[in-house]
Amino acid sequence: MTYKEKEIKTIINVKKYIDPWFWDKYSLSPYSGCEFHCIYCYARGGKYAQHFNHGDTIFIKKDAAGKLDKRLTRARTFLPDIVGMSGVCDPFITGAPGY
Repeated sequence: MTYKEKEIKTIINVKKYIDPWFWDKYSLSPYSGCEFHCIYCYARGGKYAQHFNHGDTIFIKKDAAGKLDKRLTRARTFLPDIVGMSGVCDPFITGAPGY
């Protein structure tokens, strides 16, 4: 497993439509990738895994906590709503091994 840092512009993504299953309007992914290699994972294909091998490399978003704090501090246009953890990472583990 390889871990690489990735520069990001923002940590919270605004969805076009509220998700009918999870009811979230925003998503937050602190990293991209996963160690589990589940064959049924939607994030392995399509638009999510085009730039890397989803099971071999995990991209950790640089200064994710700082970007989140900055975004919430200037939240004039940020409407109260549900923020869904994950999207292209495993939301069930608290951090990558070794961190």
